[in-house]
This record gives sequence, structure tokens and C-alpha cells, in this order.
Amino acid sequence: MNQRTITGISFLVIGMVIGFGLGIFILTGRPPATPEDTSLETVVNRGMLIVGTRPDYPPFEYLNETSDFVGFDIDLMEYIAAYLNVTVEFQDIALDALAEACEVGTIDVIAAAKPITEDLALRLQHSIPYFQIDMSVVVMNESTLQVSTLDDLSGHSVGVPLGSIADETISAIGTVSVVRYETTDSLFDALDSGTVDAVFVETPVVAVYASLYNITTVLQVVTGQRVFYVARPADSLLIEINSAISTGLHDGTIDTLIQDWF
Repeated sequence: MNQRTITGISFLVIGMVIGFGLGIFILTGRPPATPEDTSLETVVNRGMLIVGTRPDYPPFEYLNETSDFVGFDIDLMEYIAAYLNVTVEFQDIALDALAEACEVGTIDVIAAAKPITEDLALRLQHSIPYFQIDMSVVVMNESTLQVSTLDDLSGHSVGVPLGSIADETISAIGTVSVVRYETTDSLFDALDSGTVDAVFVETPVVAVYASLYNITTVLQVVTGQRVFYVARPADSLLIEINSAISTGLHDGTIDTLIQDWF
């Protein structure tokens, strides 16, 4: 395709957009409306920040013996809610349903140890990073599996949390038999029973299960920083969330939470 054709298509598309907007203006007497950002106003008027999470990923988010939401992300979201001078409500939502819940407004924020991914970044807006994390390949102590890179898992079965960054990362290799689990407990049960050869999870999670299973880490990889997600448009809410995170990073609050949970 030559430059003249490309330029012609560009002008055609621009003309269609302008024409569509002009048509709306002629019919309604006003320019096309843009979505109004009432995200912060909605939260403040409600007096509550509604947070979606999957409480099955200790120490980030899980349910304690009295079915209360606890964990690093939980404490940080409570800090952010206090910064906004509102209360916080947590909702248990499957990992692969969190983005839609945020898009349709069922929840205000996703707090589920999420990294920045292309898919989520196209659908939602993310906060500034609040935590840098590694991920680990874990096997049973008696395993003879040798792993120096993730590609060495080719031909092996690897368990991952359904809809997680571990799922996305391992699935991209293409030659690994990826087995997805709804809960982290079932993931490590599968490793213990020999259903899978290895599991791939965030490193802090391994420490929780190391006291329950005879497991060892054979590889650690850096997978990026963790962020919270809000809908588009929710700029006003995101600005305040970022302000709270920035304050927490500078005044030592987040460092204290990291020490408490990790």
C-alpha cells in the first residue's frame, strides 16, 4: 500500500468521524457527549469503596478462620479507604470475572495482586505500582525436575491459579501442559498428589504453603509490579488512589505492611 493510499484512507476515516459527530450535533443541537467521570463523587456520596478480590491467595488476600478478608492487599485497601475518608467493602469474585465486574460498575477497584497486562490495560486503568514481586516454580522435594528457565518446563504439567499472571506467563510458552485451579489449596494438593509436575505462583505464596507441604523452589523469575485497577473513565478516583499509594510509600505505611505480611 503506497503513501497516497494510506493518506487517502486516513482522510476518509477522519471525515467519517467528523461527519458522524456533525450529524449528532445537527440532530441534537449539541456536540457529542463524553462519559462523565463521577467515580470519586460516587464513592464519597456512598461513603464506601467497593473492592473486588479473590480471597484465596495468601498472604495477599484470603479469608481467616472467621471468614474475614485479611492480607496485604486488604490492609492496603483499608488504608486507601481511610485516606478517602470512606469505609471499604470487599467482594469475593472469581479472578477471570473481576475485569467485567469493574467495567460494569459492580465494584470500584480490583485488588488481587494484579500485574500490568496488555489485556487489562486495554479494558481498565491501573494505579501506580505498590509492590514488586517475583514468581517461583515449585516442585516436591523428591522431584528430579531440573529448571533453569521457564522453557525447561516444556513437556511437563504445571499447575497455576486460574486467570492469574502465572497462567498467562506459562500459557505463552505453548509447549507446557498448563493445568488451571480455582483455589490455591487445590493447586498445592495437585502438586502433592503428583497430578502436576510443578506449580508456578507468586513467591510470597510459596512461603505460606512451605509449612504444609514438602516443597522446594527450583526457579524464581521477575514478573513485574503489582497495581490496582479501576474502570474507564474513573480518573478522579484513580488520582486519589494514586495519591494514597504515593503517601503510603513515602511515609513508611506500605513498608510496614510488607514487613507484617512478608
